[in-house]
This record gives sequence, structure tokens and C-alpha cells, in this order.
Amino acid sequence: MDFTFGIITINELYLNKIIDSIETQNIPNYEIILVGNVNITRNNTKIINFDETIYPNWITKKKNIIVQNAKYENIVFMHDYIALDKNWYNGFLQYGNNFDIIINPIIDINGNRFRDWILSPQFLQGLLFSSYDTIKLNYDFKWIKIGDDVSSLYKNRILELDDINTLFLDYDDIASDLQLYIYFSGSYFIAKKNVMNEYPLNENHLWGHGEDVEWSQRVRNKFTFKLNKFSLVKILKKK
Repeated sequence: MDFTFGIITINELYLNKIIDSIETQNIPNYEIILVGNVNITRNNTKIINFDETIYPNWITKKKNIIVQNAKYENIVFMHDYIALDKNWYNGFLQYGNNFDIIINPIIDINGNRFRDWILSPQFLQGLLFSSYDTIKLNYDFKWIKIGDDVSSLYKNRILELDDINTLFLDYDDIASDLQLYIYFSGSYFIAKKNVMNEYPLNENHLWGHGEDVEWSQRVRNKFTFKLNKFSLVKILKKK
């Protein structure tokens, strides 16, 4: 399996540690693309400078640049505080390459679950994005509105409430009956290059504008969300 690791960054604080975590995987074919203004020299690493003054936190643009420059079909999107566990690549060899969009377990600096295989209570209530759009988007998916019966989501399933934004699913839950409600957090996810070419990030959204939820709702109409529980990533700072 070949991977492009796309890291969006604004500083070098954790970059060497992140790149170390990739290089020690012994992946036969991989590349690292850094989008941001940093001064670092590493093997298999390409830096694409980015004008941060256009829009602050324009992470959607940065991720689309990664897609445009990616050499390999499997693109790993990472913010600059995510590192791979030492057995990350072996976990993907165990899981296989049969996926379009996939997530792994994510743990924070205290070893607790972060936003990985999740639902959003705000999404269940019909979160809208019109205030952040500079052009009108025509959505063809069904929103879950306040007052709708979502009891089927909780039946025979344990959901842990992390905060007002996150409902954790069990790692054994599959997406077949949850596809309408799952979203992938933008801090880390993996998708095929053809998926991202067809469904790029909406560049009208900046960081904090729900760009990850909005993208999840578009792409889930065609592609199934999956979880590979054999590979793990870690957050390097307090979140």
C-alpha cells in the first residue's frame, strides 16, 4: 500500500516528531507533503509554501492543494499535531486497501479517545452552513432536524458523550445504518485521491466553520465511511 501524507501546518513545533513517526513505519512507497511556511529538510518530504495572509486558517485550500500534488492514491490528511503509532502501517496491512474514506482510532495526550468514529449532536439537529458560504450551495442530502426521532441510533448501541460536539461510536459499529449521521473530523482522515478529486473541500469554509461536517455530508451520498481499528494515531498537544 502506498501513501501520501499531507500535513497542513503553521509552525515547526511537532513536524520532526510527526515525520519521524511516518519514516519509522518502513512503508515501501510514500511521500510527505507539507503545506505551510516552514523551514525543514527531510527525506521524501515536499514543502509547498502558502500565503497565510489571504485568509486566516484557510485549511480547506491547503488540503485541496495536497490532493492536487499527491502522487499516491491513499491520501492521509493530518494537522500538524498528529503522529502515527509505531504499528500504524502494519495495521493497514492487516486491514487492507478496500476503502474509499476511512478513519482510525485517535487518542489524546492523556491516552483518551479523541474525535475519531463519531456522530455530532449538532448535525443531528440540522446544523446549517449558510452564514459561512459566499456562494449558494445546493445540498441534496437529508438533514436531521430538531424534534426528529433519532432513537434508533441509540438502540442496542452505547454512545459516550465527550462534549457537546462529539458522540463516540463503538469501534465495532459499522457505517451501514449510521451513514447519514457520521462525520469525519478534519484533524485526521484518509481518502482515495479519486474521492477527493470528485469531492474537494469547500474553500468557502475556513477552520472552525464546520468544513469537515459539510464535506462529510456531501461525500457520504456516494462513498461509505469505514473504520480501521488496527491502526492508531496520537495527538501531540492538549486539545
